[in-house]
Amino acid sequence: LPSSLTIELLHEPHGSVPHNPLLAEPLYQTQYIERMGTGTGDMIRRCREAGLPVPEFRVTDGFAVILRRRSGASGPGKTSGKTSGKTSGKTSGKILAYLAKNPYATIPELAILLRITERSVERNLQKLQRESLLGRVGPARGGRWELFN
Repeated sequence: LPSSLTIELLHEPHGSVPHNPLLAEPLYQTQYIERMGTGTGDMIRRCREAGLPVPEFRVTDGFAVILRRRSGASGPGKTSGKTSGKTSGKTSGKILAYLAKNPYATIPELAILLRITERSVERNLQKLQRESLLGRVGPARGGRWELFN
């Protein structure tokens, strides 16, 4: 961090001092990044919107951002393992709704989105295929999901 920018000031609107201006400028010009100087504010805002703790910023031998999960979360896509048929039905419905919009979605993507294990996604997909509600078109890698009426 530049000497004028402190950890405390990262929580307020501030200018950006790119580490490598020669790299940052073309990324901005090609719209790969929206604007400089808004990243920490965006992280804080998005965490608040999601009901998560505000990120913690630290400077050690480099710059670090610590993002905390909701209390009780055991990791991405992890659950307690206790589900009911009712929950499974809701999960299947969410899978169908997502695949209707994103037919190339992957199992890991669905697991993260639904906050369940990849194995649970696989079981739900198999169930939907057995019930003729869903089918796979093309190869396992690179194929897509097709919903049946």
